[in-house]
Amino acid sequence: MAQPHLHAVPLGLVTGSSSEPPTPPTPRNQRARASKSLPTDRMKFDAQIEILQRFGRLSGAQKRAVTSEDVARAQGVKANTAALNNGFFVEAGWLERAGRGQYVATDTLWCYVQRIQFDPSKAKTAATLLAETIRKSWYWQVLEGQVQAGGLPRTEALVLLSSEAGAGQEYKLQLENVLHWLQFVGLVRLEETSVLPMNDCSTHETQSTECAQTNTSSEVSEVRPTQQMHDQPAHRQDAVLAFDVNLVVTLDDLAALSPDQIRALFDAVGVVASLTKRD
Repeated sequence: MAQPHLHAVPLGLVTGSSSEPPTPPTPRNQRARASKSLPTDRMKFDAQIEILQRFGRLSGAQKRAVTSEDVARAQGVKANTAALNNGFFVEAGWLERAGRGQYVATDTLWCYVQRIQFDPSKAKTAATLLAETIRKSWYWQVLEGQVQAGGLPRTEALVLLSSEAGAGQEYKLQLENVLHWLQFVGLVRLEETSVLPMNDCSTHETQSTECAQTNTSSEVSEVRPTQQMHDQPAHRQDAVLAFDVNLVVTLDDLAALSPDQIRALFDAVGVVASLTKRD
């Protein structure tokens, strides 16, 4: 005899003793979004540096608004590749948002780019200029105390960054790149298992030989008379203002100046050069 309270259930809805449809599985490649902007792990570190420099050059002293498409065309990469680090560059204080998809170089980035344009051989030394703003970043604030106290194990540094950024194991390569950027600007020195403080007098090029040669003066090099100055022809009799200057500014001199002082120096040189231009 048929039971009146029983009815057929579609087989597709049966999972064990439950009659509810199963929950769709989470895609394997999906990961929780980190709460902080992190450098990409989809681009070689040298390429990330090139993209940053390209943003600075295209924006220039005039602070032109630049898009990732502009950088991509100039760099010869895809637009989505050029944009991978935009959020990280903004948080580091090297780019500022100027509108939807538009960015301008900060004073810090422009001074760095300007320095390497004048002397490309000193590019690694010039990178220390970028530390001016990155010192305010969340990741340096997390690590600074322990780094300055003598350093910490590399694994512990990654754990601290992971906790602060809400980034799990799947973000390990990006967290590693945070450490590489800190080393690039001269705030830390990475060893295989340690994150150590960078020596105050060291640079990426000569970490031990320049300490004794460091010039602590913040003034531009002294103007000294040379034989070439004495050999100059006499000034015209109708001259209203006449002077001879042999100005020598070293890379160490520039490193001691603020971005505003560097800009004022080159503006002044440009004015003098335009006034003294000969026919």
